[in-house]
Amino acid sequence: MKRRLIEDLRSRLKASQENVKTSNETLESLERKVKALAADCLNKKTSIDSLKQRLNVATEEKSNYEQMYHKAKDELKKKDLKLTNLESKMTETEHAMSEIETSASQQLHDLTKQSGQALETVQKQLLFTSDKVEEFMTFAKALTRELQHSIQELRTKIKQAKKMGEVSACKKGLSQESVQLAASILNVSTTDLEEILEIEDDE
Repeated sequence: MKRRLIEDLRSRLKASQENVKTSNETLESLERKVKALAADCLNKKTSIDSLKQRLNVATEEKSNYEQMYHKAKDELKKKDLKLTNLESKMTETEHAMSEIETSASQQLHDLTKQSGQALETVQKQLLFTSDKVEEFMTFAKALTRELQHSIQELRTKIKQAKKMGEVSACKKGLSQESVQLAASILNVSTTDLEEILEIEDDE
């Protein structure tokens, strides 16, 4: 009876020891998993902090590019308005020149009955007027093309501003090139040309 009881106790002890061993192994496994999860959480927290910093930088850059875009867009509107005004002045000038030519032709017709000297004088005046009309039209067309080219370049700069942020530098250079081209055509200084066209300095 005692032997059986002892064997039974030994069997239970052995089973208990095996259970303890199994429990210890399970506990060690859980501890390793907890450490791994803690390390993973730390890594993820570091990654999240890094992403937050990058997001803040990207947000700031986006704000700066939006400001440059709106500024360039305003400049483009001003250029478009100037071009529209210039085209309107060209139309008015063409109409005025047409009236001058018509008047000159009528005067020439009326003076055909007068002396040859008077007729020659009128012809010279008409030729001079035609030359001036052609010269002004050449200037106006060249200036219009230059402004259109300038506006096209500014539109391109606006698209590039979202990546490079260089829009603010284009206006002065392009505007100065247009004025210099017009001045060279008329053989006058840029100051005189600005007074003739009544250009306001938006800067």
